[in-house]
Amino acid sequence: MKITLINNNIEKTVKVGFSWTMFLFGSLPQLFRGQIGDFFLQTALAIPTLGLSHFYFCFKGNKRYVRALMEKGYTVKNESDLDLLRRKGYLK
Repeated sequence: MKITLINNNIEKTVKVGFSWTMFLFGSLPQLFRGQIGDFFLQTALAIPTLGLSHFYFCFKGNKRYVRALMEKGYTVKNESDLDLLRRKGYLK
């Protein structure tokens, strides 16, 4: 499932749920998304946890990305996307 976020006529489509890109490529998707802090956090946690922290980010990575975009001023484009975010627990 995907949602669309908008800010100043810039639209971003974001997947909701499990992140297959993080599962396959580790912390690289965060680097390409501009989430530098999460990139270094995941990389630093991977060493002492022997990579098990990687699975946390597979399940929570998209949620963290949506929240980061919303903190930057992005809003949900339509009501059905907003409802999906509420059902999945992305919004408080």
